[in-house]
Amino acid sequence: MADFDNLFDVALDLADKAIIRNMGIRAVITSGRLKGIMISGVFDDPENISLVAGGVRIEDSLPSLFVK
Repeated sequence: MADFDNLFDVALDLADKAIIRNMGIRAVITSGRLKGIMISGVFDDPENISLVAGGVRIEDSLPSLFVK
């Protein structure tokens, strides 16, 4: 618990990790300063995201990708 102020923060951290581990996807950033970096996260609106060969296409939607 050295990195946390209280037990509630510990519980939230464990929940975040479990959600990303079980529901998350891997995404590679393809532009900007972070180009090439792989991140893991969970989309808040997965039904508006279509899978295409080699990646994900996001159209007509403004989903959020939650990462830790």
